[in-house]
Amino acid sequence: MRGIVAALLLTSAGGFATRRTLLRLSVQSRGVPDSAAPPAPSLRSDVASFKVMDVVESAQALEAEGHRVYHLEVGQPSTGAPAAVKRAAARALDTEKLGYTQSKGIPELREAIIKHYYEVGGIPEGSLDPERLVITTGSSGGFLLAFAACFDKDDHVAVGSTCYPCYRNILESMDCHPAIIQLNKEFKLTATQLRAEVERRKDAGLPPLKGVIQSSPSNPTGSTLTPAEVEEMCAFCAAEGMWFLSDEIYHGINFGEQAASALRFPQYADNVMVLNSFSKYFSMTGWRLGWMVLPEGLVDSVYRLQQNMFINAPTLSQLAAVECFSEESIDELEGHVARYNFFSICACYRTHVTPCANRRPSAHTSGTPRTAKSSCLRLKGWRYQFRRATAPSTSTQISATSLAT
Repeated sequence: MRGIVAALLLTSAGGFATRRTLLRLSVQSRGVPDSAAPPAPSLRSDVASFKVMDVVESAQALEAEGHRVYHLEVGQPSTGAPAAVKRAAARALDTEKLGYTQSKGIPELREAIIKHYYEVGGIPEGSLDPERLVITTGSSGGFLLAFAACFDKDDHVAVGSTCYPCYRNILESMDCHPAIIQLNKEFKLTATQLRAEVERRKDAGLPPLKGVIQSSPSNPTGSTLTPAEVEEMCAFCAAEGMWFLSDEIYHGINFGEQAASALRFPQYADNVMVLNSFSKYFSMTGWRLGWMVLPEGLVDSVYRLQQNMFINAPTLSQLAAVECFSEESIDELEGHVARYNFFSICACYRTHVTPCANRRPSAHTSGTPRTAKSSCLRLKGWRYQFRRATAPSTSTQISATSLAT
């Protein structure tokens, strides 16, 4: 009984000394000599759990018992991978050996991502070298590589007061110190707040900031930096000799103006790292695939870390993800966003609030930009008629017509 109680307490104990004491109690209760007690877990492993996944586990347990559960806990699209991606995966299972790839990722996928940046991301053509792009095991693998490449023990790294919690947890596991900065009234962490924190630290004789990581569009606030704010953040970090880690995982599913990538400003490329993933816009959460665009000075470091920590991102996922950028897939994915937008418009209809601006242009593999068939128009009135339209080779799209202005 004593051992059971100790084991239960062990799950909630916060301190290293407490865990070690409880572990010894548990071992002693089994009659094992004190000298045989195993080593305690490392201090670096004493991080908070990712609470979202705790809730997911509990929710799945309820589902297994037959309960109906509405999943609002995790940032996961209700849609799956594009049909073309699934077909490519099936072909690869039949025809490919699925062995190791280059640690940086297969060339076809890296080139497809860069082409996509040029077509729809507003990135200056020719500014990206495929050698600066590494395919990662989800964005989580990218965070591990990024933090290991950029930061050392006891470095201080700025994060927003409301941010993706794994930033803090991973930094702490690497013996770094998250520096929490309050968001502004628009729920943003901008260069203005970062500048104030840098000055405060200088005046107080505190350790300087080594870098900053933030997502735009933000998880969980949804706030999005304007292009000018992104450029200002890039410029400030370059002036201060700091790393700017731009988490752009939610690009593509914001409903207003297209979110600006930090890659739009190549003059600051030496200080900027961009992280992204196939989980959100591309609806491929379980495929565990992402990418990072590196400053030239970090390329060799990240390659070596990738080789030793992951070898390469999942081969099957890489081969299939090349099809994410086909016209068929982009049409399907834009259809998903149109449906998300449809529910946003319905909410606006109920509250008489004007919804957001036009959806961004989409693109196809020929390299010629086109206008997405699934556009969301700025609506001036408050009564709308909704209709569904299905076009050949495209997903269901939502449109709205103003009946009163």
